[in-house]
This record gives sequence, structure tokens and C-alpha cells, in this order.
Amino acid sequence: MSKINEDYKNGGMYFLDKNNNIIKFEENVDIGDLAFGFATLYHGVAKSFEVSEDKASYEFGRWFMGLYTTVSDYVKDRHTGKPLKT
Repeated sequence: MSKINEDYKNGGMYFLDKNNNIIKFEENVDIGDLAFGFATLYHGVAKSFEVSEDKASYEFGRWFMGLYTTVSDYVKDRHTGKPLKT
């Protein structure tokens, strides 16, 4: 729903490899792309910074729509994902 270096600069979603090196995700996707991943992948979202001052405040920044299921360990005996050991 937004593009790095057009709607915002820096930040966005990233993954960590087995050596804790950051893999920048935002630079590899375009507006309208659909990405799939396991929730057990080590990941995060770094703060994004706006680029254009001529846009309204609601147009600034990174827009993202996540379709996922939030699973909790609150319910007893519920199976939740665990990170894979490599």
C-alpha cells in the first residue's frame, strides 16, 4: 500500500538470518505484492520516516495490511508455533 523511497524512507519490515544479520524486506516488494511467511521467522518493523512534505498527514509513512491469525498461549494446551532450530 506504500513504497519505500516514495512514501517513506528507511525502516519497515525486516528479517534476521541465523547470524542475526538484518535482511531488509521492504526493498524487495512493490505496492500490491502479496508475501507469505511463517510467524516463527525472526522479524521486526523499524520506524519509518516520511519523504514528501506536500502530502497530507494521513498519506505520510508506511501503509501495510497484514492478514494473519493472532495465536496466544493463554488457552491451556493450545499448540503454538516455535522457532525452528538450525
